[in-house]
This record gives sequence, structure tokens and C-alpha cells, in this order.
Amino acid sequence: MQIIYWMKQLMADDYGQILVWLIFILLLMGVDVITGLIQAKINRNINSKKIGDGILKKVQILLVLIVIVPLTIVLPNVVSTTVIIGIYLLETYNELVSINENLKHAGIDTNLLGPITKLLGKGDDEK
Repeated sequence: MQIIYWMKQLMADDYGQILVWLIFILLLMGVDVITGLIQAKINRNINSKKIGDGILKKVQILLVLIVIVPLTIVLPNVVSTTVIIGIYLLETYNELVSINENLKHAGIDTNLLGPITKLLGKGDDEK
């Protein structure tokens, strides 16, 4: 119950919401790494260089996501909260796509991005 209360207090302002979103992206990154390792083991193509490069890429992305938040305070006219939300949305989608690909390579047929793809597809049909 304390965690729920803490999260509720944290979500009271914009920066708290961004922090919660950052934690969510971090969890997605962890799931992506785990599903990547599982599919590599299933397909018998574990490569330590590829794993190292993937984890390094995740750390670099995470650093960018963390560094961009203080920029909204230092440079409010250049980097707005809207920019952060856009970047975080793209990274969330990127992680979901990567998890979906890992699951497909592991032989698990999933429709993780089906609703999003369907929603985006409806926009093209109506034109």
C-alpha cells in the first residue's frame, strides 16, 4: 500500500509523471534484454559482442532520457515537456517493437502491437 501512496504523490506534478514514465521505460528495457537473451538461447546464436552492444545502447538511451529532463528547467524555451513526452513515446514504442520482434524470433506468435497498428491503419483507410 505504501508503494501506491508513494506513486500517487509522485504523479502530482509533471516531473513526477515523467519519472514514473522513465521507470516504465526502464522496465521495458529490462524485458527487452531478457526476451532478447531468451530468443538468442532458443535460436542458439548467443553472441557476447552483440549482447554487450545492445546493453551499451540501452545505457546510452537511458542517459539521454535522464539528461533531457533537467534541460526543460535550464532551457525552457528550447526543450519543453511536450518534447520529452514525444521522445518518451517514441522510446516506449521502440521498446515494444523490439520485445515483439524478440518474441517472434523465439517462436511466440504475439499481437503485442496489434491495437496500435490497427489504430494507425484506420487513419489511412479514412482518407
